Amino acid sequence: MRVRRPRRAGIHPQRLHDKASRDLAILDINLQGINVHPVAEVVKSRGLPLFFLSGYGSAGVPDGFEGMPVLIKPCSLDALKRIIDAVLPNGEPEKPQDKP
Repeated sequence: MRVRRPRRAGIHPQRLHDKASRDLAILDINLQGINVHPVAEVVKSRGLPLFFLSGYGSAGVPDGFEGMPVLIKPCSLDALKRIIDAVLPNGEPEKPQDKP
């Protein structure tokens, strides 16, 4: 699994290209005042598994995303692994399909 992170200048949902392969999204609820809602909407519309990361618990989860998993930071690697396993289908990223 490869990890990608947003640029410090901001999150650009339009950069989540359809052709780019993503397994899941981990979205920080409060990333220096950047509104995560547009990114969450794009991720949701693409059917990607996602969860939120926050130092404040579920307070601040964007409207329409209540009930989504939230990992409270700071967190252990074990807690991160457990939530990733919980949101990925079968606990694993999708494997690319061979083209005929």
